[in-house]
Amino acid sequence: MQMREDIRNLAPPPRWVSPRVAAELLFGGKIGHFAWFYLCFSLIFVLFFGAADALRNLFAFGSTSIVVGTITRVEETHTSVDGESVWEVRFRFAWDGKEYHGSSYAADPQYDPGEAVDLKVVGDDPRTAGLEEMRRSKSPSSIIFLVLIFPVIGGLLVVFNGRRGFRHLHLLMNGNVAAGTFHAEKTTGLLVNRTPEVEHQFAFTVDGQTFYASGRTLNAESIRDEMQEPIIYDPNRPGAAIPFDVLHRIVKIDSTGKYRPASVLVGWAGLWPFVFLQMLSFVI
Repeated sequence: MQMREDIRNLAPPPRWVSPRVAAELLFGGKIGHFAWFYLCFSLIFVLFFGAADALRNLFAFGSTSIVVGTITRVEETHTSVDGESVWEVRFRFAWDGKEYHGSSYAADPQYDPGEAVDLKVVGDDPRTAGLEEMRRSKSPSSIIFLVLIFPVIGGLLVVFNGRRGFRHLHLLMNGNVAAGTFHAEKTTGLLVNRTPEVEHQFAFTVDGQTFYASGRTLNAESIRDEMQEPIIYDPNRPGAAIPFDVLHRIVKIDSTGKYRPASVLVGWAGLWPFVFLQMLSFVI
């Protein structure tokens, strides 16, 4: 098997992968960065339309309690539904010795500041407090569910990218190496700066049986720059394999046969979960 020197020096499995490389595999890449940005940005809409409050009440479980509160303000919002302005009714109340504030929304509320009112609390959670027959968000349910589609899509993209990254991480840590020969290529339909993404397929042999490994790249020279492409495959399932050079922007092999980050930029994708959690704390 004719392989370049770094591949020949690669340490046998199991191999250690640095946290920076692991973070880039799990949270980075073109899809990963887009998915996390999309997910975080969608939370702005969830916050703006009050979807978190609506969901909290929708999925609240437990007994319902009635607590007496006081109206503090009644004011018109900049939202209208079916041509009618939506009004916000703010209130305060005491729960377990602490004072809480909340809001309910309706088109024509019949309340005045200073008025004592009954508030419904579900499941001993004071955040669910609201006035009877009034919404917990200024947007109707149809808008709320429409807004929630965006973070759901972002979450699915994050999961998809994370699963793919986990498979790549597993192969780096535990995979065997084989020599692959070019088999076929096709465009994926994705354009980045007018450059088409191409999927390259390589054939390799394990125990006399032929398997195929595919890799997508915008730069064909990075993956077809040698007669035999190094393939990393799962020894238990050789069909699970990737051309090593697909990860050339993330990981390199040093002179000792160990993995190292390909550049100083590798690993910052690991900040995405912290950014998401920070933004989520504002929403809930």
